[in-house]
Amino acid sequence: MTTTRGLILAASLIPGSALAQQAGTAVGTTPGRAARIGIRAERVEPPKPTCRSAGTPATAEAGAGLPDLVFARQDLVCVRHGDGQVELVREGLPPGSGIVSPTGDLAYWVDEKSELRVFSPAAQAETVIDALPGAMLREMVWSGRGRTLAYFPAKAEPAGIRVVNLDSGHRSVVAGRFVSVVASPDPAYVTTVGWEGVQRVRVEDGRSEDVMKLEFAVAAAYSQGGRWLGVKATPSSDPTMTATDRNSTLADDDAPDCTGGSLALTVLEVATKQLLKVPFPKGFDTVHDFEFSPDERAVAVTFGVTGCDYPGEAARVFVVGLDDLKMTPVSPEQKLSVEAHWSPDGKKVVYLDYTGSDAGLVAADLATGRLVRVTYPGQTGPDKWLAWR
Repeated sequence: MTTTRGLILAASLIPGSALAQQAGTAVGTTPGRAARIGIRAERVEPPKPTCRSAGTPATAEAGAGLPDLVFARQDLVCVRHGDGQVELVREGLPPGSGIVSPTGDLAYWVDEKSELRVFSPAAQAETVIDALPGAMLREMVWSGRGRTLAYFPAKAEPAGIRVVNLDSGHRSVVAGRFVSVVASPDPAYVTTVGWEGVQRVRVEDGRSEDVMKLEFAVAAAYSQGGRWLGVKATPSSDPTMTATDRNSTLADDDAPDCTGGSLALTVLEVATKQLLKVPFPKGFDTVHDFEFSPDERAVAVTFGVTGCDYPGEAARVFVVGLDDLKMTPVSPEQKLSVEAHWSPDGKKVVYLDYTGSDAGLVAADLATGRLVRVTYPGQTGPDKWLAWR
């Protein structure tokens, strides 16, 4: 009897809602009442994105030292001015689809129509560059100079990378099988990543030449002046690895899991063909992204830990010197920081703070180490850096 009374008393101290959640059913005292007071799911509409800050009000001090910054927030493209104020550039774009040229043109792909479009903010005009029914865009890049756009559609005929010069109207197709296309410092060439490494192709006649032999490369990028080429590839295909290192890496990857392979960064000095293997900081085993500094003396790298979800359990931005490979952490250790970009003067690095629901952009002053939050998307993030203006 004592046991039974104790159970009744314990049950009376637990709210009915808690019991309902634990059992997965509604609790009531009479037939039919349980259904009336059970758990009810209500659809909550997400907040509509705007360019305005959802957190701390914008101030001129917060943007000190930064030029106008173009960023994407869901289907919006916005500009954040140096005084902290923001304005809308374009809305209604497919999220994450836009890239901005050095002259400010915005290229984006419309999946529903398989169309490539370019919007010019200066002229407030939009142009359909190409329509490829049934095709899907894999990647597109602007040349480092001018208004040459290279784009890589899948399921398109003829297969290959398409190139269009928006000033001259000249079009061409670079035939072949590729992994990705790289923004080229010279608009006369298209740089591609393929199964056998990195090549550059002359747009005028399609003549190709090897830039770097490297199997299983997945992405590459040039420095602004073209002195360096950085390539991300699986560590087992890194040309600077010894046979012992390569076999050890393959042995470690034998066990199947959901994390996939890690990626390492190799840097090529184009003129001398010298290779630099960027080492991993302690506790990290993959490279998420990288960008060379404007003066070509350093590279900002986001190092991570392989995991099932991006960006994994750890992601941190470091600046690596290209003369001595000295590493300097930029973002805090306890945060998830990705997508590092240099300011035009090379004094700051802007990255995305991926920690929590308010995924906004942060500016790091390299001289002082000071961190300043520059966008606050609230629940409408993450924000994505697109360009400086």
